Amino acid sequence: MAEDSIILVDDMVLPDQGVTWHVAQVDITMMVAAAAMERTETQWEALYDSVGLKVVRRAVYTPGYYETVTALVKK
Repeated sequence: MAEDSIILVDDMVLPDQGVTWHVAQVDITMMVAAAAMERTETQWEALYDSVGLKVVRRAVYTPGYYETVTALVKK
């Protein structure tokens, strides 16, 4: 990754509490079907931090489902 590179991540960024029932249902389906889960903003931040990235911008494009594009750069 070059010093001026930007990574775009398109995924759900859930609040730490109080998600809608629709999103809770998606999360449960992911756990059952794929042994996976949606991440909260805190979990995403920890993941990005662990690999030396920082968030420079977030754009939520489907508020009810927390679908978000996150722009990241090297720390």
